[in-house]
Formats: sequence, C-alpha cells, structure tokens
Amino acid sequence: MREVAVTRKNFGAWVIKCNPQVWDFQKMVIEQGDPEITGWTLGDSYRLDLMRPGQPVVFWLSGSKNGEVVFRGVWGIGKITSGITETRGFTSDKDAKANGWIDVVHASKLKFFVETDIPLLENPIRAEEYKSDPILAKSEPIRVPQLSNPAFLTKEEFRALQILRKTNSAAGAIQDAQVTISKSGAGFGTAEQNKETEIAGMSAAKKYYEKLDFKVKDVSKYNFGWDIVATPKSGKRGAKLIEVKGVRGSEPRILLTRNEYNHAQVEGNWELAVVTNALSKPKVNIFNSKDVIKNAEVLTWQVDLR
Repeated sequence: MREVAVTRKNFGAWVIKCNPQVWDFQKMVIEQGDPEITGWTLGDSYRLDLMRPGQPVVFWLSGSKNGEVVFRGVWGIGKITSGITETRGFTSDKDAKANGWIDVVHASKLKFFVETDIPLLENPIRAEEYKSDPILAKSEPIRVPQLSNPAFLTKEEFRALQILRKTNSAAGAIQDAQVTISKSGAGFGTAEQNKETEIAGMSAAKKYYEKLDFKVKDVSKYNFGWDIVATPKSGKRGAKLIEVKGVRGSEPRILLTRNEYNHAQVEGNWELAVVTNALSKPKVNIFNSKDVIKNAEVLTWQVDLR
C-alpha cells in the first residue's frame, strides 16, 4: 500500500522499527538490563528533513507474529533528542556483531542516525492488541510494514495509542498481582502485605547472586518475564534471567503469569528464585526452567466474552 505524506497538520509521532532478526534487541537491550533506546538508524527519505528534537517517537518491534520472547508491537514511547546525522556503516563483521547486528550486510550500509530518549514500556503492547483498535489498525506499522525508518502516526493514531497504553498498563498491574501461598493455603493479601513480601524477596535474591559473584541488575518494573539480570563478573558465562517470587510460608509454591511461564519455556538461561519465609528467615531456593515447566499446572483460566 502507498505511504501517506507527512505534514505538520497530520503528524502525531514518528515510528522507528526494529527487526530482531537483523539487530539483536533481546541481547543488546533486555539482557543488558538498561531498557532504553538512545538512538536509531534511518533510511534515506524526505521525512528526515521533517524530524526535530522534542518530537514524539514510538519504538516498534517487528519480526515473528507469534514470538513470545520479543513479540511484535510497541515496546517504547519517547522523544527525538537530536537532528539527523550521517553515519558510516560497519566495515568489520566483528564490530558489527559486537554492536548487536545479526545481519552484517545491513550493518555495512548504514547512512543516517538520530538520537532518542525512549524508555521501554513496563507492559509492551502486542501487535494483536494494537490492531484491535480500529484507528491503529490503519496506521503505517500495520498497513506498510516494509516501509523503511521512519514510519509515522497521525495525530488521531497517536492519541489512540496513548489511550491504549494506559489501558494496557492497568491490565498489566492486575495480571501481575502478588499471591501469598503457604502450608495453610493460598489467598490474595492486601496490597501492603504483597509489596512487603515482594521487596523482601527481591532483596534476598539480589544478595544471594551477589555473593556468587554476579553483577545484579533489577528490571522488575518491566514486564519482561524475569525480575533480575545476573551477569557473571568473570565474563566466562552468559547472563542469567531470574524470576523472583517471595512467599511468607516455608513451601516453595508460587504462581506464574502467562508471560513468565512462556519465557521459562523458551529461555535457556531463565531460572526461578523462590524466597521462602521472606519476612522472617529468608531462604533462596533456585529452580531451573525445566523443573518449573515440569511441575506447573493450570489453576485458573481467564475468559474474555466481549
């Protein structure tokens, strides 16, 4: 389909797109524990002359439609922080790969660059949810997915995205509600009780991995499917992606969200740290992803009858 001309009257926000099969988004952003996009490369287009510092920008991840690790959709919303500069592509495959490029041929042809300030969303918006909005379903990321960077959203489309973002954040907060499980049973505690247990569990887990000589990065506020990125200071092994669960009782029985369970299935370096007796005598219990999947069972179903 034909792209729409960008004008001052219809402009709402720029969209920069990342194909995780071309640039390793998961390794370079999520696993680094520094979830922010500080700049991006662009194609040669008249639109570059229209880009200005301070303008809104959306970070869109393309790739597999059904991917659960780095799924398609909106992962960040921020702003442009510089003008457009010319850049040289990588002349060395080694340098390109060190900077996250999987497609080194693409990396050798880079021409233009813009600096950005795009923090990742705590609850990224899946493409399926994005497309369910009748206004966003007609936007460029959906209509012309092969369009080079930058794409754009109209004023109406950007307003619709902001509304969807608020709705998605509220849903994420409900999905990730903490549950207290002990020998005496399971039940939802108060918000204060759950927060207290969560903080105690995270504190114990961080100390545990630090004693094992890991550099610990807390990414718990982001809905990645894990709470901590633990990187060996020796550099001899890869980073661990650790989901932390704190419980008040002595039994390591917990609930996982669908997102957490999906990552346990596909991430070889994912593991679970259950902190029992989190508020009295914390004990960190470590379980690998295979054990978690083997012992998991469905307890509830969400039914949407809209």
